[in-house]
Amino acid sequence: MCYNSFCCVPIRFRLEVINMPVKLTDLDIDNIVNEYTSGLSARNIAAKYGVTHSGITYVLRKRGVRVRGKAEQGQIGALISHAEEIESLYAAGEHPEYIGNKFNCSAVSVYKILKSVGAKLRKGANVPAVDIIVEEYKSGMTAAQIAVKHGAGSSSIHRRLKAAGVEANNYGPVISLETAVDLFNEGIGIAGVAKKVGCSSTYLVKLFSDNGIQARNRSEQQFARMARATSDERKKLSQAAHDAVRGVKRSRAELLKRAKARSKIISGYEIQLRDMLSERGITTDPQFPIGTYNCDLAAYPVAVEVFGGKWHWHGHHLARTEERFRHILNAGWHILVVAVDVASPLTPAVADYVAAYIEQARRDPSARREYRVIWRAGEDTTAGSLDDDHISIIPPFTNRRNPATGRYERVAR
Repeated sequence: MCYNSFCCVPIRFRLEVINMPVKLTDLDIDNIVNEYTSGLSARNIAAKYGVTHSGITYVLRKRGVRVRGKAEQGQIGALISHAEEIESLYAAGEHPEYIGNKFNCSAVSVYKILKSVGAKLRKGANVPAVDIIVEEYKSGMTAAQIAVKHGAGSSSIHRRLKAAGVEANNYGPVISLETAVDLFNEGIGIAGVAKKVGCSSTYLVKLFSDNGIQARNRSEQQFARMARATSDERKKLSQAAHDAVRGVKRSRAELLKRAKARSKIISGYEIQLRDMLSERGITTDPQFPIGTYNCDLAAYPVAVEVFGGKWHWHGHHLARTEERFRHILNAGWHILVVAVDVASPLTPAVADYVAAYIEQARRDPSARREYRVIWRAGEDTTAGSLDDDHISIIPPFTNRRNPATGRYERVAR
């Protein structure tokens, strides 16, 4: 639109005014307020009237209307698509609080949607008589339960209870303290006890506090829970955690961290051998981390392993032996495995053998790194080096029954 009316003015001095701001009338402002309170966004209203978004919010604030935030406006916008269903539920007698719970929004948002579609709002039509409210409340129902039952708002129920002189709370009915304490002493947590006696956790905590009963913290409650749980229940609780990590490849940083954490764990056989070596002048570091693995006793350049169980030669433990040994050998260590069982006990002779092996390795620091598994004091051994194509810890013997005596005897493979 051109407002140049002075044709005699030279062209270079003429002014052209484009997109002049629209001046809103009082009627426009009234309509804007009504449209905004009905749920329409400020940006949509601004586009409709050809003004800026800030201009609309300025007008709304000047009229005393609270401007909605982005999150609240987004909720209203999402509800508009359900306006027909909301109106239908409201017309059927449902309360806005119930409708709000159904659509995951507040009762205020439901009211705004109803206003935007021109629905006729009722006032207290679903609220029962005061004597009914008081009777149901004293029977043990909460204000919220009464509200849901009659399709009314909980605030309306609270107001009528207060007007009737009833001290209302929304925690739950009057419960037996003795019953609650008995359940609590059985190891059931606050939430579990509250559910069993029919009240809220908040009310139960307050009840316990008023009567000098100390509620358990999270750690104490977990101990109490595990004490009550059966073996199958404990397995079920840990199953999800095991499933979540099973097959997950660990990062090197995590493996290094776990190796350092394991350095605090030491077995009885390891303690016994450590003390025996200490008597022979050999100081060792228990569960010493070598990269991502730990060795039972470290006396550089020898990593001493104590195999005190048959599982080392079976299943997962045997399957990971080659990778583990190569990792330690590549790190510049010899490996000496001491097999301990009933037939191969941990004796002073075994400690002498280990001490001599360590001293020999220290005398020749450039020697090719090797691994050795010994039974008794080196009477039987399995050995190899880093250069081998395959690392094996299979014993050079086996146990077979002697047909003459009926006893098992150790024989060469």
